[in-house]
Amino acid sequence: MRMPAVLPKCRRDGIAMSGIPKEIFRSMEKYIDISCFSFEILEKGGGVSDKIILSKDGAPRFILRITPRNCYARTYECIDYLYKKGAPFSRPLCGFRLSGTGDYCLAANWAHGSELDVNSMKDRSEIYPFARKLAEALHRLHDIDVTCGTPCTSMEDEISLYFRTISDIGMEFPFKKEFMDFLRDGSSAGLVYDCSFVHMDLHLHNVVWAQDGQPTLIDYENIMITDCYREFVYAVSFHGWEEDIFWLAVIFLYFNGKIPQDFWQKTRFYSVVHLFRMLIFESRENDRKKINWLCRTIYNRYNGLKCAEPDWFIKYKAYIGQLEWELNQCQ
Repeated sequence: MRMPAVLPKCRRDGIAMSGIPKEIFRSMEKYIDISCFSFEILEKGGGVSDKIILSKDGAPRFILRITPRNCYARTYECIDYLYKKGAPFSRPLCGFRLSGTGDYCLAANWAHGSELDVNSMKDRSEIYPFARKLAEALHRLHDIDVTCGTPCTSMEDEISLYFRTISDIGMEFPFKKEFMDFLRDGSSAGLVYDCSFVHMDLHLHNVVWAQDGQPTLIDYENIMITDCYREFVYAVSFHGWEEDIFWLAVIFLYFNGKIPQDFWQKTRFYSVVHLFRMLIFESRENDRKKINWLCRTIYNRYNGLKCAEPDWFIKYKAYIGQLEWELNQCQ
């Protein structure tokens, strides 16, 4: 698995990290012999949390996620509940709030394994076993009874929040009117029917594969209770062409060969909602090039939002029968 670059002792946003490890380590002493571990602070990347790796004998053993006090923290109790119910997460160790900052720290076992490199696979038969195991793992998360205190925000409220944020920061981007009109038209269409625990950031960089081929989902800071179809926004809209077969197989297997009629229409809508989440983040990073690329990619992927199915699926649609036959051969 790729190891992110080590940060200096200050975060990029200027909040000092130098004092945090002492308080964290004092709290961690209740659970492990902290004196045996070394630590490194990881680059934040696209998430809201800082991350610290605790290593022993040169190998990562635990990862600590520090969520700012002004963000909703996925607590130890919630993640432990999901883990014990069979969610494909690494085992959580503990969770506590930092007295000095009010930030929340969640510690979990390190997920040992590697990322999946579909480019290195010689043919589709090598891809299918991984797709099958990921589809099964997603069911282990989505099928858990929703009894834990994780946020469940209505789609209308979520979209209104994104609209207000974009207005407040005066953000402009390609096809802004078309995207906003599209969301306005569908925001009250009752798209959310069943609510499940959803990882909300499912792409191949957030799946670690053990030697036995079992997947573990990492970076679950965004997990929420919502329509399980939202789990597939990267699978349908935000991946490169080299991952087409993998995600098509995951979707096909997740639905046991019977993709629901409303799946593509709903995931198109959720993809535009997710686009707005991404645009707001990229505006904070001031990455104008990525903002333009994201907007044009999604707009063109759905033929100016007029087509419910993404362009890559339309290309493979005629081969669904062959895909089903090949998957049956690989069981």
